[in-house]
Amino acid sequence: MSVFFPEGKKIKVAGEQFTIMPFVLRTRTKVLRILTEVCLEVAKKNTQLTPAEFITAAGDRLIEVYEIVLDKPKEWLEEKITLADELEIIMAIIEVNDIPFLLSQVKNLIGSIKAPKAA
Repeated sequence: MSVFFPEGKKIKVAGEQFTIMPFVLRTRTKVLRILTEVCLEVAKKNTQLTPAEFITAAGDRLIEVYEIVLDKPKEWLEEKITLADELEIIMAIIEVNDIPFLLSQVKNLIGSIKAPKAA
């Protein structure tokens, strides 16, 4: 039996080498919750943002995602991560985890939930 183990995407952030891997069950729920909340909030403001505008609009909420995927403390991230680094991290997360597909599935799920009828 052949099992597929993704190698992840190697990136360099703040002078250190990291490998962004697909989310595992332990982290997937938390990361997807954060990304979904950020995407929904950003979508209220503007649906067409560049990656840099998305990061700026998301504010500090992405730091928790960076903590998870880089396994670095918040203090390290706040001192070392540049906007260029953030773009690199986000693009790697999107590529490795097929985030557009996952978010479209969340959107479809939310759309399929019917509100209770008023009495």
